[in-house]
Amino acid sequence: MWGSRFKAGPAAIMEEINASIDFDQKLYKQDIKGSLCHVAMLAQTKIISQSDYKK
Repeated sequence: MWGSRFKAGPAAIMEEINASIDFDQKLYKQDIKGSLCHVAMLAQTKIISQSDYKK
């Protein structure tokens, strides 16, 4: 794949980021739930508006 369009392979940082993809796929539901809980707390403490929360 890298031999046609790109002259070099991915940067080392991208290889590090991509190394956790399998782990990330297993935790995506928990990650989303945590984000939803966090935004609910931000709305309850009036750090963000209710209209932003509902988006």
